[in-house]
Amino acid sequence: MMGGDVMSSQGCTCTSCTTSTVNPDLGASDLRTDHKKSLLLRGLGCANCAAKMEFEVNKLAEVKFASVDFVAKKLSIHMYNERDLDGITDKVTEIVNNIEPDVEVLEEQGGGSTPAAAEDNCLDKKELFKVGSGAVLFAIAL
Repeated sequence: MMGGDVMSSQGCTCTSCTTSTVNPDLGASDLRTDHKKSLLLRGLGCANCAAKMEFEVNKLAEVKFASVDFVAKKLSIHMYNERDLDGITDKVTEIVNNIEPDVEVLEEQGGGSTPAAAEDNCLDKKELFKVGSGAVLFAIAL
């Protein structure tokens, strides 16, 4: 074993597996009654940058915890106070732009699909069509 990692019959007990970025003082009832805000990170394409953003947002005093869903390009922020919900977007936008200037921070609208997500989906379909057409033409040329 390397680096002092210890395996037991119950699984891995190394500090990297047992350490959580979520505040351990939070109980289940705290998570049910917290104040949550979801932001879309349009243009995010780097998982490492997403992790840096999550880490920096978690350092904010008014944030209980934050997590980035890289696949959905969504940042979920759980706050201590409801009054902090309005001001957090500006702080998060500053953090995001310092790490990845081309990422646009958008407020998530209720109902799941947003105009921004629909536009991204449309752009993805156009790009897929271009690549597919190019592959067909290339195959014909052979």
